[in-house]
Amino acid sequence: MKKITVEYVGKLELSRIKTTLIYNRFDLWQENVEWKIIKVSQQENEEAKYLQVKLDNKICEIGCWGMELQQGELDAILKFFWKLGVIKVKINRARITDNEEFNNVNDFVVPISKKSNEIDSLLTKKERYNMRRQTKQCEEICGNLSFTDYVIGETPEKSIFKLIQVFWNYKNVSYGSDYAMTEQEYIKKYHVTDIYELKFGNTIAAVLLSCEQGTDVFLENFSFDNKLSKQSPGMIIYNLYLKVLAKKQKEHLFLGGGTYIYKTKYGSIEQKVCDRAFYKSKKYKIREEIVIWLHVLVARVLPKSIVKKIRSK
Repeated sequence: MKKITVEYVGKLELSRIKTTLIYNRFDLWQENVEWKIIKVSQQENEEAKYLQVKLDNKICEIGCWGMELQQGELDAILKFFWKLGVIKVKINRARITDNEEFNNVNDFVVPISKKSNEIDSLLTKKERYNMRRQTKQCEEICGNLSFTDYVIGETPEKSIFKLIQVFWNYKNVSYGSDYAMTEQEYIKKYHVTDIYELKFGNTIAAVLLSCEQGTDVFLENFSFDNKLSKQSPGMIIYNLYLKVLAKKQKEHLFLGGGTYIYKTKYGSIEQKVCDRAFYKSKKYKIREEIVIWLHVLVARVLPKSIVKKIRSK
């Protein structure tokens, strides 16, 4: 049996972390938080794995989305933190390669084609035809197509906030969503770096929010004008978005889980991954469940404004 070692290493080893997905990089978005890097190694002739971890009040979160771990490595990581007094370890969407029982949710990743003009070839002939037909219909209804990438920090806030409001409005019409936060709060909470706008004439047909801190990208969300739903503006903006990512030389697009059809297109890879918490003792899990139950109870009884203040504290 291979001996697996887990140890803390210096923060200069940050560049050794393979995936640049924002949710694996706590140093880029978590303020006033303690983060460290662990090195997981088996033998001298095998490549070690480097993972960033966040530590907060005896709770540890592992930045491992899109990575692969063996059960032995997972066990060694848990044992390492139990010895340090940690009571809960959260594993974020890592695939446990040798024990499917740990993999409890689905996850989609799209490898980005090296060339923008290769994107359409990943669709079927019928899908390409429908894309051209629906795009033409949108232009006939509203006017010529335009597609713009607005970069946060390089675009005036007024323009950014307007697009987020359009995004919220379309979400509310389609799903009844109410985000109850400011535009700046949304950008910060969901790590948005780019907002893409699809227009036909003067009509904003769709808005897409993207997290592009590294070569591994996360599609945060998108919404579209429900009046054009028959023309599938969501699929049109997704197609154009992938072509831009290819031009930017991005490597992977992470889509999370779920059952939306668009996540299965363009050579997407779906697999089961481990997205769960592990507890040092069952009593800590029971205690957490009681706290969650109390939060739910308070949320049902008190006004939303008071609940928001309580949660912020």
